[in-house]
Amino acid sequence: MKRSSVFATLAGTALVVVAASATISAPAETIAYSYAALPGPVSNCQWFDDNLNDRSIDAIIRQTDLLYNRAALPPGVAVTVSQTATTARGDQVAQFTVNGRLLCAGAAALHPEMTEATPTPPSP
Repeated sequence: MKRSSVFATLAGTALVVVAASATISAPAETIAYSYAALPGPVSNCQWFDDNLNDRSIDAIIRQTDLLYNRAALPPGVAVTVSQTATTARGDQVAQFTVNGRLLCAGAAALHPEMTEATPTPPSP
């Protein structure tokens, strides 16, 4: 066999191996988070829920700050609930500590079997 045909055969085989290995990928690890909790006491969650549609500059700044500093809760994480409250809409919110950080979230985030209140349509 000539040198050029040996080189061509090796190069072709290498391309096939590279193409085959590119199509076989390692399984991706799934990381699921159940809810993004807001930072701080339960009053932050109450305020956030009660003022969700407030578009004043001050409200938007506070909403953005709370959302920017939120924390993801991995499923099954142990939390210590220290306070609960009810929003104007009737949803339960809870204050708790995860890894030493004070957070708040809707109670349904901690207990998925709980349902949130159904919004009441505005009166005509």
